[in-house]
Amino acid sequence: MADILMWLMYVDAPLFRNYYRNSAATPDCDKLCKIQVLCDLKSGKSQSRKQLCSDLELA
Repeated sequence: MADILMWLMYVDAPLFRNYYRNSAATPDCDKLCKIQVLCDLKSGKSQSRKQLCSDLELA
């Protein structure tokens, strides 16, 4: 289920913006930023980040 949500947040800009709100304190988020934010969410910054986020980085 979490993988589906990650993919939806990757392809659906309004859904991602609901998670990553743009404000004065939060800079704009380009494609690389989006991948990093979603990978952090998916991996919990674990040691397996490369394996867990390979699908996001290739998308």
